[in-house]
Amino acid sequence: MAQMKFPSKWRSWVMATLYSARASVLVNGSPTREFDCSRGLRQGDPLSPFLFVIVMEALTCVMKKVVSIDLFKCIDITARGPLSSHLIYANVMFMVNLAKCSIYGIRVREHEVQQMVSHLRCKQAPIKVLDALDKIRRVFFWGGSEEKAKMNWVAWEKTIAPVEYGGLGFGSIRDANLAMLAKWWWRFKTEKNSLWRRVIWAIHHNTRAWNDIPVKISIAGLWKSIISIRQFLLNADIDLRCAICASLVNGKNIQFWLDSWADPVPLYIKFSDLFKEERFKDYLVEDRLGFDESGPVFSWAWARPSLGDSEHVQLQQLEQMVSGLNMGSGRDCWTWKYDSNGIFNVAGIKKILSMANRVSPARVFEWNNWIPKKVAIVAWRAEMERLPTKCVRIEGCYDCACLYKLNI
Repeated sequence: MAQMKFPSKWRSWVMATLYSARASVLVNGSPTREFDCSRGLRQGDPLSPFLFVIVMEALTCVMKKVVSIDLFKCIDITARGPLSSHLIYANVMFMVNLAKCSIYGIRVREHEVQQMVSHLRCKQAPIKVLDALDKIRRVFFWGGSEEKAKMNWVAWEKTIAPVEYGGLGFGSIRDANLAMLAKWWWRFKTEKNSLWRRVIWAIHHNTRAWNDIPVKISIAGLWKSIISIRQFLLNADIDLRCAICASLVNGKNIQFWLDSWADPVPLYIKFSDLFKEERFKDYLVEDRLGFDESGPVFSWAWARPSLGDSEHVQLQQLEQMVSGLNMGSGRDCWTWKYDSNGIFNVAGIKKILSMANRVSPARVFEWNNWIPKKVAIVAWRAEMERLPTKCVRIEGCYDCACLYKLNI
């Protein structure tokens, strides 16, 4: 901390927390005498992650030094991809040394290291897993157990439906899974310089078939699973490829051809013939476009010295489209199409998915926050004639007298 120019007073505060920590052990429910913690902070101390970041910053500098003098060899993702010497997450660190074909874990159990060797995977949850989780929720809600399930008086799809569609608003686990995976589409577009994004681009990008969000079908793994959710979201009228648009300011974080900025459709799709003639297809807006007193100034780099007729037509259309835009000194910003504020949020996608393919009922149960939830749910079931009362079971009718049999 001294080398990182932290003031001495602040360092003394930190050291005081390290040396003054005391703890006791509960034996048969009674605490023992307190003793000093000789291993630093107590488990769960909120200061711990901050100190970890400081230590990892110093260790990262050391790793960069040993890599520069060839004592440690990095992972080479692809021939033109980024290099990685170590991975840090929370209070765990992995170091990979390809020179010795080894992987080491710091504060990591052996089986966790082996899992890292087998590649970390974050896929769309399988249907069987989602069904099993839904079954646990359903059994718990109706008061059953693993040994004995109870009668489900209302269909589960009706129960988890939004309140405005006559349900309880629990939401679907499948919808939550899709919404959280959709966030990776947003992050891929907006975090251009992040390490994980550069790794994905290096692995899945194909120079013969350009795509703004690339994926190689032949490569199994987490990214292929994330990309596959687009088809599921299309059923709810959510098109992830057209959902993320950039607002041009300085053009330093927007790819000229691959991002949606001048038009909802990326320029590499809208002007496909012209895109084929581009030499540097991943250039930013600032590399291709500038402004002076007379208006926009373009800087093109074509693969051929002269363009064909179709390319000339598309070039005129492109320049006319961009001529009405301006650039400033701020930062480019990104907009999410399916939110009124333009900000991506998982809850918003979950809400859209929960309402997809549902029909609004003619009459919706009105909830009252003053009434206890248990009582309100009984009334909700009673309105649908879904109570285990004698008149419902035998006659299939409902009247107010049935409520008195419930003793509520």
